[in-house]
Amino acid sequence: PRIFPSSRPEPGQVRQRYFLAFEMAAGRQIKVNNHLPIDTASQLVTLTKRSTRRVAKIGDLVGYEIELVNRGNRNYRYEQRTGLGGIYVQDLMPTALKYVAGSASWSRVSNGQETPIASGDPLGVHNLRFGTLRIRNGRREIVPIELLAGDAIRLRYQAIVTSTARGGQRLINRATALLDGSVPLTEEAQASLLIESDLDFDQGLLLGRVFCDLNGDGIQGEGDLGVPGARL
Repeated sequence: PRIFPSSRPEPGQVRQRYFLAFEMAAGRQIKVNNHLPIDTASQLVTLTKRSTRRVAKIGDLVGYEIELVNRGNRNYRYEQRTGLGGIYVQDLMPTALKYVAGSASWSRVSNGQETPIASGDPLGVHNLRFGTLRIRNGRREIVPIELLAGDAIRLRYQAIVTSTARGGQRLINRATALLDGSVPLTEEAQASLLIESDLDFDQGLLLGRVFCDLNGDGIQGEGDLGVPGARL
């Protein structure tokens, strides 16, 4: 059977029918004339990312926003039966940042107004994969988010600056939207965060001793031996 009547696609026919996947069964004829468009989806689906602050210190919370806009006529729907379709957002987070559990939420944006649609923590520690939370057979799992034609959806989450960050360091998060098989759908978007020096963490000095206080008087006296190699 033919998907399209002609062996060649017709230029300018925007609604030309085509398929990206087939279920092949024994005895069925091979489908022909399945013309795939060469325009990249990244021209129609865009991803942008920003942080709510440009400068932070160790211990600070930083908010991140990722927005996906679909200017095409294709619906990216998740099919529960096949486990295919929909979109994940992959976020590569620097090791000096840590995702704050429970902070991720999705909303649909229309005329400047936001409507909550989903929530759920991502998979991974620094290579984060965001989707929507689903409970199946009592187990928690992340499935893709849906992006319909004409949609604009926004992901918000928070991260904390850990003690491994250094003053003057610039931390860059990189995000991409992915299809099935981790195929990139959009161009990579980045958000930059400058770490400000903190006198307490960067220039502080702590002196002291660790010892066994045998008589419990709080003072290291004769017979109160030190503890070698102790870490606080």
